[in-house]
Amino acid sequence: MNTHLSGNLLFKYLEDDLDDLEREKVEAHLEVCEHCVEQLAEVAAIGADEEVFPLELPPVGFADRVMEELSAAQSKVVQLPVRRRSPKFEVFTRFVTAAAVTGFMMLGSYQAAKAGDHSVVNTIQHKVEDVSSNTEAMYVSIHTWFESLSAKIF
Repeated sequence: MNTHLSGNLLFKYLEDDLDDLEREKVEAHLEVCEHCVEQLAEVAAIGADEEVFPLELPPVGFADRVMEELSAAQSKVVQLPVRRRSPKFEVFTRFVTAAAVTGFMMLGSYQAAKAGDHSVVNTIQHKVEDVSSNTEAMYVSIHTWFESLSAKIF
């Protein structure tokens, strides 16, 4: 033989997984090829380091039993009621949101007082015509309240 034996063929030889004719050809080649003898030793060393476990197929009906057990387990699942938020939590959330908006508006008013003509408040007041009358009235009353509060604080 002019070619060397493949690693797969050497592994089959070690596992005694060759028929008699193939085994005789491999043994005859190993008698004359030092390279393949070294390769066989390497394959044997790799095989000695790791245990080889045969592939086992699951028993007949295994998948059906698993699916039946899953169906049975799913029927035992208890559905929890949907938890609704309490009215107190809703009020609290709205209060915190209003407080945060109020804080930002106070900060904006304070910055507007420092900025002079470049204030955010003046920019918004110029665009009031785009806003409904209720929103405009609410903004004006809040702005007035903030101005009086800012005057007291600063």
